[in-house]
Formats: sequence, C-alpha cells, structure tokens
Amino acid sequence: MSTPQSPSQSVADPFSEVLRQQTQDAHRAAERAPFVGALMSGRLGGEAYVDFLGQLYRIYIALEESAELVADDPVVGDFLDARLHRVAAIESDMEALVDHRWRQVMPPATDATAAYVERIWTAPRDWPSAFVAHHYIRYMGDLSGGQIIARMLTQHYGFGEDELSMYRFGDIKGPVFKQTYRAKLDHAPWSEDERRRLIDESTLAYEFNTCIFDDLGARYL
Repeated sequence: MSTPQSPSQSVADPFSEVLRQQTQDAHRAAERAPFVGALMSGRLGGEAYVDFLGQLYRIYIALEESAELVADDPVVGDFLDARLHRVAAIESDMEALVDHRWRQVMPPATDATAAYVERIWTAPRDWPSAFVAHHYIRYMGDLSGGQIIARMLTQHYGFGEDELSMYRFGDIKGPVFKQTYRAKLDHAPWSEDERRRLIDESTLAYEFNTCIFDDLGARYL
C-alpha cells in the first residue's frame, strides 16, 4: 500500500479544499469498489452489510479509544466531539440486525481492517495530528454520505430506523458542522510539511478503506 507524496499546495486555496482535492482520486477509488456498488444496489444479502458493519465496528473502537490518547494535544483536541462517536450506535444496530449473540457470530476482521486499525493506533504515536486524517475520513464521510446510504439500505434491504442508528447524529446539523470542521482544518497551526503529511495520511486512510472493500468483495462477490 502506497503513501504518495502530495502535489504542491496552492497558497490561494484553503487547506480543507486542498485536502479534498488531493485525496479525491483515492476517495473515488474507495467509493467505486465493486463491493460498494453491489451492496448499495441491493445485489447482496443482508449478511454482507452485517459483515461490513462489523469491520466498521472495529475501526470505530480504535478511533474512539485512541482519541483518548491524543485528547490533550492542543491541535487534535479541537477536532474531537463525542457526538460523532459511532460505537454505541453500531452495537445497537447489530443487536437489531442479528440478536444479542452478534459478537459471537460476527465475521472475522479482514486483513485490511486489521491493518487499518493498527495504523489508527500507531500513526499518532510519532505525530499526534496523524489522528486527524483518520478522524476526518471517517466522520466527515459519515456526515456527508450517511443519509444516502441509509435510504439505499432501507430501499434495497428493508432496514428500519432501529437498524440504521449508525447514520443518525442527533443534534449535529451536518452542513454547519462540516463548515466548522473545515475551518478548523484551515486554521490549525500546521507547517507546510505537516499539511503534506496530513494529505498523505488521509490518502492512506482511503486506500485502507478500498482494501477492506476488496476483502469483502472476495467474500461476497
């Protein structure tokens, strides 16, 4: 898995826009993975979604537990918001989708999931702001595409509200929250080198997601 160097940043663009643009190809590759297309078009069974949710569960445990290790960092701490946390919501969904035995019958982590979780834990040890890349990819992605995903899952698999807690964020207003988040990215006191590192780490996070989808595709396609 590569960690590409980012192109030169234009001083005219806010960093949040540079980050979006320079990770766009990796983002699109993840969205266009065959497993995603098959799942979102209703061509797979509900067990494939449960497996996918189980992979996310492991990722969010890593994110939300490792957040405690960087919470006191003066830059990273500003991005943390407990309202974003997804672990409890996923546990509720799993209970509704499977039953109380869901932990015992949950499919194993894919190799890519295990590697992604390891990266979430290890990258911030050298540079705490690396955590922001993974936080940004996951939570901003959920806020941006979650409602669309929930509608498609309802349409194709008949899931009800009690099975889709993952995509509800309570009193968070998506557009306002995302605007505030982007402003934090723009004003964080990172050097140019640190901004390049954040772009590379974000690209890597998208690549991990693509690999997870490829692993799930090998199971279900």
